[in-house]
Amino acid sequence: SPNYIMPFKMIGASAKENMDIIEKVIRKIGDFKIERNSEYLKVTNDNVHLEFIANGAKKRIEVRSQVKKQSFFSYDQGRKQVEDIRFNFYQGNY
Repeated sequence: SPNYIMPFKMIGASAKENMDIIEKVIRKIGDFKIERNSEYLKVTNDNVHLEFIANGAKKRIEVRSQVKKQSFFSYDQGRKQVEDIRFNFYQGNY
């Protein structure tokens, strides 16, 4: 599907450690409201709603994205935010 977002491969030893890293990346790159438990992270701002779900058994983090305000120019905003987070996650920019 063209709307499918590839999951993140875990770089930390545990699901909690990976969620800690993603939370640090998100705090660094933007102004987001963050809700979290050990294996789930919900991130929102005025334009986008993102969810990160850690799967320790498969060693990956599933991602869901939804744009809050549908307009012509913000249609792909959720994917852009996820790719910014992914880049910083793997580059160690946190």
